Amino acid sequence: TRRMDETKRLDYVVVGGGLIGLTAALRLHDLGWTGIVLEQQSKLSESRSQLAPARVLTEISPRVLALNTATQASLALTGLPLESLQILGSPFRGMEVWDRELSGALNFDAQGWIVENHQLEGALLGLAESKGIQIREANTIKDSIIDDQQVWLDCGQGVQLEASLLIGADGAQSRVREILGVPTLNWAYHQCAVVAVVHSEKPHQGVARQWFTGSGPLALLPLADPHGLVLIWSSVEGQALLEVSDSELESRLVRETDQMMGALKLVSKRQSFPLQQQHAMRYVKGRAVLLGDAAHTIHPLAGQGANLGFADVAELVDCLVQMSLDPSATIQGALSKFERRRAGQNILMTALTDGLSRLFTDPKPAWLRVARSWGMRLLDREAQIKRLLTETA
Repeated sequence: TRRMDETKRLDYVVVGGGLIGLTAALRLHDLGWTGIVLEQQSKLSESRSQLAPARVLTEISPRVLALNTATQASLALTGLPLESLQILGSPFRGMEVWDRELSGALNFDAQGWIVENHQLEGALLGLAESKGIQIREANTIKDSIIDDQQVWLDCGQGVQLEASLLIGADGAQSRVREILGVPTLNWAYHQCAVVAVVHSEKPHQGVARQWFTGSGPLALLPLADPHGLVLIWSSVEGQALLEVSDSELESRLVRETDQMMGALKLVSKRQSFPLQQQHAMRYVKGRAVLLGDAAHTIHPLAGQGANLGFADVAELVDCLVQMSLDPSATIQGALSKFERRRAGQNILMTALTDGLSRLFTDPKPAWLRVARSWGMRLLDREAQIKRLLTETA
């Protein structure tokens, strides 16, 4: 039995103190909701230390985000304006894509910001703390009751929470999704994404570039340094790319990029992570909702994973605002509306990235490789379709 006088009553509980969880908490706080962020790891203090000037991208995880204009607008609503992004990251103004096998090429205008993961997370954490949002580290949910009427969590150490809404923003291995018993549809790519910071002989000019190589897509994303780039190579040879010498990898990069950027030199350690797509069979159960990677993970080749998570937050907040304006509306109805709106968009992007990945990396008959390359060249001449691509991304 639980003693109600020991239970803290809140409007919301967010599980997950990463980018999506912190953004959700900030947006709800600005609606006047009271709540708490539960982070299962002890990583928030690490985020603080990573903001120290001495910690640069080459010394931490060389992971970056490509934020589209919709995400920038969403972040501005948390109190993180474009001026902050100018400090945290660097703009890109276009994209160039090549098919390495048969020289198909595509380039189009694209606007956004390349932002270092740890820098953006640290900025959102600072915002949350400045607004008095409570953040608890190293939490484990020991017991729970989650239904259409309530959320009750036992976090151990005498901490019990009761809330109107539970948000699971705790990543691909979501504990909230596990508690809810929500199954996922999963498929692995047998690829690893190898990530590193490189220095190019030629300036990048603010253009994000991607080559579809025989082993998988290779992207070079521009940093604030005119010659600084983040390498993301999603390859079936991931382990081998981690083990070869720096000089051997640098030589291969120059070959695979057709010397487009001149000589390329590694300036950080290499890191890797396995790639898979995963989609929760439902986003909502009772008074709980899954956001970001807890609900969906996609192949990184289109750079849209984080943007989908931020779009989840924006849609959820919009549905809750609409609920507050309608006296007959309920949280359950708002969550159902959120799920209907976001599931279709996320499934569409999941299918698109999966299709592109398979089109360019699986062994293909010669006629299909020729058609693929011809299609890229045709698309490159169609300004209206390219504009649609840009707006969709």
